[in-house]
Amino acid sequence: MITVLTYVLLLSCATTAVLHAAMFGQSDTPAGSAFASACAGTHISGAGNPGNSVARTYSGTGTCFEAVSAGGTASVNTGLVSGVSPSGQAYTGSAEGSASLGSLKMTGTNSGSAQTSFSGGQATVGWNDQITLGGGTGNSLWVLPILVHGELHAHGLGALSRMQVGVYKNSAALTQGFNSTAFGLFQTLTTERNGTIQYSWDYQMAAFGVSDYDIVHPTSAEFLAIDQTVYFVVPFTYGVSFKLGIWADAHASEIASGGAHVPNVSSFDLGNTITWGGKGYVVDATGNNPTTSFTINSESGFDYNTAVVPEPSTMLMLLAGTGLLLLKRR
Repeated sequence: MITVLTYVLLLSCATTAVLHAAMFGQSDTPAGSAFASACAGTHISGAGNPGNSVARTYSGTGTCFEAVSAGGTASVNTGLVSGVSPSGQAYTGSAEGSASLGSLKMTGTNSGSAQTSFSGGQATVGWNDQITLGGGTGNSLWVLPILVHGELHAHGLGALSRMQVGVYKNSAALTQGFNSTAFGLFQTLTTERNGTIQYSWDYQMAAFGVSDYDIVHPTSAEFLAIDQTVYFVVPFTYGVSFKLGIWADAHASEIASGGAHVPNVSSFDLGNTITWGGKGYVVDATGNNPTTSFTINSESGFDYNTAVVPEPSTMLMLLAGTGLLLLKRR
């Protein structure tokens, strides 16, 4: 059994560049451990892929935390961070994240304008585990489901909210070049259900976003209720252990900096669930002949055969959001 150990570190913008502890996100988090990082303040841009510590790459003025936990929950919360931009505009932002094996949570807010230098909140969460699949021979592809539930809000000219989730094998992103068959199957399986799923052209990542350009702009969207199963496809060899990482990030901020002072607000609420969706299934190296007759062994002892059920509060939140959306449409 893994001993539960949790470490939390507070970073300021003055020390971010010189600290080199082992807590840097997916590449450094040990197997069987979870990681969370959050920042709030200015210069919240959402740059980078899921898995990178926000606190270690942050270049703005604000508050940052990061934490790693072996066998427990890594949790960080910036609280409400406020300030005034050089142009004299007030802003507030917040971010919170927690992660444990099989479950990721993120919330964040922003209240500002395009003159506040990308004020807002940003979080990264994820877990790594050492996995061995049995029950067969040779090379195959594991199709594993990740359930994503939550809400994104962006109200007022320039408001933006976005989240994304990705997969890693042995600390490497699963690019198109890594295995083109796996990438093609990921694209086929991860289809639109509720809102537009955006993803990079060359690696397995699903993203959801809303932004408020103006009331008549064709791409403006102020609200998105996410209820999506993302199917990642991981190449593997039966009997050969590998490190699996599921990582997500989100940010609430602004589309651009500068221009007229028009107040805006944005938020992301994935406060209960980006969760493991169950055993999934295996196909052969060509993407055919699906089977569930395989075993999953993990270094952590976590049961990857069973889906993690979203908490009741998440369900109520989604129902409330759906009702709000229907009212807006009416």
